[in-house]
Amino acid sequence: MAHSLSKLKEWGEDVSKRGDCYVIPEQEQASQLAILDSFKDLRAGWDSYSAEPPSIEAIENARRILRVLWEGEVGAAIRLSPSVEGGVSIIFRSMDKRYADIECFNDGEALAITSDPRSEPVVWSINLAPDELRNALGRITTFLNG
Repeated sequence: MAHSLSKLKEWGEDVSKRGDCYVIPEQEQASQLAILDSFKDLRAGWDSYSAEPPSIEAIENARRILRVLWEGEVGAAIRLSPSVEGGVSIIFRSMDKRYADIECFNDGEALAITSDPRSEPVVWSINLAPDELRNALGRITTFLNG
């Protein structure tokens, strides 16, 4: 079954903003989980080249990150995407062109990156334990709102 990248969805009108933070209603959480689950249908070469589809481990790690996101308040919109590197990307964006993402790779590793047009990207490995995830997400939020 071919995967339609048009299914990728950014937070829209069904996500409300409270102060500098987004509030994710249960319906949007279910939508995000459905997008993740749709990645299970991808086959090798889903990107018209040779990208491997996300593994179950990568999808579950992304699900773990989403749950921590939903517990807190993140000051950025996200988009979920299969990664051409093999895995799942959780992509954050801010209004002033700051960018961050978390890559959940097929081998279980997770990396975070922050980048803005004025400086070199910063990349670091993240631990998927809840407290460590909260710290990484806090670092991303601070960067995006900085």
